[in-house]
Amino acid sequence: MVFITADAAAMKQILVSGEPTPITYPGATSAVQIAEDRERASYHEHEHQTRLRAVSIEGLPPRERRHQPLLDDLGEAIVEGRDAADFLWQLPDDSSTRARLRELIALIRDRSAARGRREMPVICEEMLTALKASPSPQQVDLLHVGFDRLYKLWAAAKSGLL
Repeated sequence: MVFITADAAAMKQILVSGEPTPITYPGATSAVQIAEDRERASYHEHEHQTRLRAVSIEGLPPRERRHQPLLDDLGEAIVEGRDAADFLWQLPDDSSTRARLRELIALIRDRSAARGRREMPVICEEMLTALKASPSPQQVDLLHVGFDRLYKLWAAAKSGLL
């Protein structure tokens, strides 16, 4: 169990003291709920005192940063397509962006098929079908999700997972 609090040492002291810690509610509470709360309040956490730790946030190791794999031609096309799909949120009917997306999706489809990727060309076909529909927020969302899926598959293949 993890508690995030401003005063971890005080929270630990409350938990190991053995004193009941009843729950209070702002409104009416059922008798069943009150009975369950009384039972929970009687738990003796002091028996597990050796397993409790109070840790300051400053004592935690820094969070690992995720590094983007080195982009190859396929990765660059996917990132450019994802950025273009993001742009469509502002101007969904921008013909030049839509034309560039068609080119990028076709390029990704062809290059991924040439590398033996079976799932990426299928996703690209779905995206090309979505791109043929009239501009809408749903269409832009489908394109964005498609590029996210392509990026994850590309990154997994790049790392050797696939």
